[in-house]
Amino acid sequence: MPTDFPRPQEQSYAGRSMGELLDEELSTGVKELVKKSGATEYMIFLAAAMVTLSKYSRQEDIVIGSPISGRTHKDTEGMLGMFVNTLAMRGRPEKNKTFSEFLNEIKETCLKAYENQEYPFEELVEAVDVQRDMSRNPLFDVMLVMQNNENTELQLGETDAEYAGSASTIAKFDLTFSMWEYKGRYGIGLEYCTDLYKEETAERLIKHYEEVLRSVIRNAEQKISGIEMTTEEERQLILKEFNATETEYPRDKTVAELFEEQVEKTPENTALVFEEEKLTYAELNARANSLAYKLRELGVKPDEFVAIIADRSIEMIAGIYGIIKAGGAYVPIDPTYPAERIKFMLEDCKPKAVLKYTTESIEIDNEIPVIDLKNNEVWEGASENPEHVNTPNDLIYCIYTSGTTGKPKGVLNVHRGIINLINWMQSKYPLSQSDVIMQKTTYVFDVSASEIFWWFNAGASLAILKKDAEKEPEVIVKEIENYGVTVIDFVPSMLSIFMALPDRYIEKIHRSEERR
Repeated sequence: MPTDFPRPQEQSYAGRSMGELLDEELSTGVKELVKKSGATEYMIFLAAAMVTLSKYSRQEDIVIGSPISGRTHKDTEGMLGMFVNTLAMRGRPEKNKTFSEFLNEIKETCLKAYENQEYPFEELVEAVDVQRDMSRNPLFDVMLVMQNNENTELQLGETDAEYAGSASTIAKFDLTFSMWEYKGRYGIGLEYCTDLYKEETAERLIKHYEEVLRSVIRNAEQKISGIEMTTEEERQLILKEFNATETEYPRDKTVAELFEEQVEKTPENTALVFEEEKLTYAELNARANSLAYKLRELGVKPDEFVAIIADRSIEMIAGIYGIIKAGGAYVPIDPTYPAERIKFMLEDCKPKAVLKYTTESIEIDNEIPVIDLKNNEVWEGASENPEHVNTPNDLIYCIYTSGTTGKPKGVLNVHRGIINLINWMQSKYPLSQSDVIMQKTTYVFDVSASEIFWWFNAGASLAILKKDAEKEPEVIVKEIENYGVTVIDFVPSMLSIFMALPDRYIEKIHRSEERR
């Protein structure tokens, strides 16, 4: 089952306990299901626990341990000592089964387990020959206990006494469910390992377990896939609060128009930085405009594609903006792609032209016009803003999928979508003109769109990471320091590697921040 924290290398026994009584309606429902199904309370609680864990882990093969009394012979009833064995209960809560069918399977499993309850657990572990791991128990990580011993009434003279519970700091397993009955109501306790789960996670787990019980009591014939464990409070949070994303943004503008508005506001601000080269907003706008006119001469119109095959560079960003200003949609192609993939993408999107800026040797069909961005003449000529021909619903890019499930597929986005994205980014993580965003993500991934377009929304700067450096955390650290980067986007896997760098690298970033 997923945990909140990485599993310790050795088994942890640090724990905490919590619990609560079920309401009368739910307790009565469990007893009625006992009568209808012929199962015991333990079997119902066990089946519901397996369904809950299955939904958390997305697994359909669950093993839960249960202690069972070892006093099977009359001669042992009066003997002192610990006569307890452990049973490993295995269930398969497959999504197409009804809960009633699954409960019957659990009933049969339990009855067969009781017949073999004297088989020592230690011998069972040796017999199954599982791969041992010092961080966990050999057969299961979750225990379920049904406390069905006789209740003892404690009297202190004429004073009433009741059990108040005790704080526990030990967890023998990752999770241990404890069930008991008190004055006609059932209670649920949960002992959990604090090195693996937060308190709020444990509380949520109990609530979800209760919701599964409510669901199966209302309808035991429903399929396991249809059993809901989301509470009403969570449902309202997801549907109303998390989904309350309405916000005002310039719905009647295109990306080109918004960029030009920012150029007017901050023409001398640094727009792009790459190695030793810099461009102001005015200079970038002029370059993009010159390219846009040349693309329009080639017949580029709204919703038509222009492919760009470029290494990371100022020319790459200027090329993208030039395509957009011409009215077309850019199709980014990685220069290191196999020739067959590049050929397929060009044949599939049928671009009006191809922009090229790379050290790689790329062969392109002679029928497609090719503009070499290394040629300085590309950036010369008319530099005033071209006439706007786009609407917010026109295409801005076509980015192809990796093609791991078959042929790559082009995914389209429109100006309105990008404007919505960068406005949300700005409201969530406000930028100022002094900020520097790192363009780290390869431009063939849609995640790169926020890096390519967000920065200009606040008059900030874009620092372009050099080719292949996105795979080298140490190089990224140096570039952060060199460019004075203040904003960077990481996927979790890369962030964990980045944060695990030696302290001397992280100190460089702190020193860079202090200088700024």
